[in-house]
Amino acid sequence: MKTQYDCDIAIIGGGLAGLSLSILAAKKGYQVTVFEKGDYPKNKVCGEYISNESRYFLDNLGIDLNSLALPQINKFVLTSNSGFKANCTLETGGFGISRYLLDELLAKKAISLGVTILTNCKVNDIINEENGDKIICNNQDECISKIAVISYGRQTNSNQLNIKKYVGVKYHVNTGPNDNTIEIHRFKGGYCGISKVENNQYCLCYLVEAEKLKLYNNSFESLEKAMTNENKFLKERFKTTFLKERITTSNLHFGIKDKNTTHVHLGDAAGFIPPVTGNGMSLAFRSANEIWFHLNQFLEGKISKSHLIEKNNQYISHYLNFRIQKGILLQNILLTKIAFMHQTMMFFMSKFPFFLKLLSKQATGKPIR
Repeated sequence: MKTQYDCDIAIIGGGLAGLSLSILAAKKGYQVTVFEKGDYPKNKVCGEYISNESRYFLDNLGIDLNSLALPQINKFVLTSNSGFKANCTLETGGFGISRYLLDELLAKKAISLGVTILTNCKVNDIINEENGDKIICNNQDECISKIAVISYGRQTNSNQLNIKKYVGVKYHVNTGPNDNTIEIHRFKGGYCGISKVENNQYCLCYLVEAEKLKLYNNSFESLEKAMTNENKFLKERFKTTFLKERITTSNLHFGIKDKNTTHVHLGDAAGFIPPVTGNGMSLAFRSANEIWFHLNQFLEGKISKSHLIEKNNQYISHYLNFRIQKGILLQNILLTKIAFMHQTMMFFMSKFPFFLKLLSKQATGKPIR
């Protein structure tokens, strides 16, 4: 008996990677259903800076960046609680855009191409069947697809109890650095980034060790008072008007997913990179672009499902893992608790911007094409 499919591709999670993949597939004529547990648009904890390595890819999706008059960012400023300040030009550069706007643009593009987006729809289970995947939602609705793709964001592994956890916090504020500048301000146990997005707003987002927040009885107000007192440059940035309420996310840790899986994984579901690189969003786009060729081959009957998953795992364990490990290294350098090492590093970068530029260059990849 021939299987009756509800769609060709079921994408679990409508974030950047999932929506991007849905657009690529819809352009090819495939029937795509995206299952999103939340709704559009909404604010998310995110640094909201995108490296120009993603510009060609977004243009190819049909997102007209030029019409949005977004801030173009090509300068980097790094400050320290030890009092040093360093700056350099960014070789690749990037642009600022809020997740609220970006997710909305991608969702509208997907819908215009015929993608079905089911919002407020949480997937409870994905069952591998002989000729496809069965998606079971929280309202007991079912969907049969030729292939299911997991793109529901970062995963929490309860077995990783000894891994250092972080908390992320984001505000939108009305003042910040020059339009072309992104700043990162270090404090003990974390760092804060700030850069401009659309509509004359600035994204102020910080990452802090969960243990440090606990020292202040999980009070963000007490933590922020302490961290701004540590770094005079950061203290100036907090002298601003907060345009939206604080949004937070917790239990963050960095690395690639467990490879023991029978599904394709994209974006943060495949691996989570420290935000100091400013490239989490670009890696989400890249993961969609990288798997699309092999996914299309699978749907055309040229490769098996196991071959598709093998290709996905090769990308995760090689390229993605390499980028994430570099990100972890950069974060460890920035957050080193060895005072002499940190002060020496900041001194040289403040006197010789070439070293900061060399360090920042490690955070970017080649253009996504």
